[in-house]
Amino acid sequence: MPEKDFEPEIARDAKGWLSERMGANRYRETTDQPAFAALLNLQLVHARSRSFRKLCGEWTKRMA
Repeated sequence: MPEKDFEPEIARDAKGWLSERMGANRYRETTDQPAFAALLNLQLVHARSRSFRKLCGEWTKRMA
């Protein structure tokens, strides 16, 4: 299966992509998501995702 082009602003089947790569151990949000979140590089996400930067900006405005 060819890799899809990386474009963080479009909808894609991330859970399906993870499940395909996990083999017999299908992706389960409630058990696997905390482990993935612990490894998430928020600086990279911020640099590559306009929608994440917008979310962070909204949080900053509301916290002020």
